[in-house]
This record gives sequence, structure tokens and C-alpha cells, in this order.
Amino acid sequence: PCRDELPSLERLRNALRGRPFEVFAVNVNQSESRVKRFLAEVPLRLPVLLDRNGDAQRAWRVRGLPATFLLDPEGSIHRWYLGELDWAQPATLRTVESLLPTR
Repeated sequence: PCRDELPSLERLRNALRGRPFEVFAVNVNQSESRVKRFLAEVPLRLPVLLDRNGDAQRAWRVRGLPATFLLDPEGSIHRWYLGELDWAQPATLRTVESLLPTR
């Protein structure tokens, strides 16, 4: 699922460029070399962080992947989604935009 979802997150990031919004991916329990191989197949410009031993996954109580969290500037969770979602769909984009400050 991540192979399909990550490019849509990158499209969302591009659609909101210039707004107070950022996207980053967190890879869980995989080696850096495996992540690099994946990124060679699915090139992304968004930052990819490594959660090598699953500490972040446990701290955030992630029970499945992919999991996506929408946070405010203070780090509070406003929404979270479990499972694959097309972040480039207009309805999804509107949901995310509704959480951003007005221009």
C-alpha cells in the first residue's frame, strides 16, 4: 500500500506548496539499505525518516500500516487514518485544507 500512497502524499505536498504544511514519511522496522532500494524504485522528494526499531510506532500506538497523522503546529493530532488513502483526491485535499489557517 505504501508504494501507491506515498506518491499521492507527495502530490498533496506539491498542491499545498507555499502553505504552512509539510509531509514526511516514517519507515518502520526496516534497514536503511532496504529503504534506499525502495526509494530507487519509488522516487520521492518528501523527507523519509527511519524508525529502525519501532519506537515511534509504539509511541504513536500505530496498529497497522500505512498510518497517517495530521498534526497542528504544536504537534497535536487533529485526524489520523489507518490504511491506504489517495491524498491527491479533491475531497481529501479539501479536508486537509480545512485544517490549515486561512490565507
